[in-house]
Amino acid sequence: MKTFKSPLPSNLNASSEQTDVKNIISHIRKFISRRTSNADDIDDLVQEALLRTLNRNNTSEIENLQAYINQVAKSVMYSDWQKNKSQQNNTDDIELFTDENSDPEAQSITEQKLDLVKNALQELPPLRRNVFKLRRIDGLSREEIAKQLNMSQESVKKHITRAMIQITLSIEKNQ
Repeated sequence: MKTFKSPLPSNLNASSEQTDVKNIISHIRKFISRRTSNADDIDDLVQEALLRTLNRNNTSEIENLQAYINQVAKSVMYSDWQKNKSQQNNTDDIELFTDENSDPEAQSITEQKLDLVKNALQELPPLRRNVFKLRRIDGLSREEIAKQLNMSQESVKKHITRAMIQITLSIEKNQ
């Protein structure tokens, strides 16, 4: 029989644990809601993230629960995206960009953010931009990119990391 070790800190008492679980669920929901375009999937993603957190194999206590939960939620969202990206006609994504009832102000803000990202991408050195596009837009693995560009996986990782830093700094500077 498998022993269950709660990922919650051991210094919680029973009444505060229930409140903390509610706070954790609320945190996961907010985290996922801000990062997904399909509101119908939020409950499923929250449930999967919570299950993965509670069913983890490692019995050691988590030092930074919020960071751990964020990482689990990212992993769940990525898995869901990978599962769904092969579908040819993803109408939810199409509706996201073609909603006729969209608020004009929201559309303008979205266009401005998109322009900021495009400009930030253009500022990247050509190789770094290419590595970033292959990874983040085309969805290739680091191994596939390394083979395609005849470089080490570690170099690919460094280019992606540096691209993300440069893009973030560029966007922050131009906002």
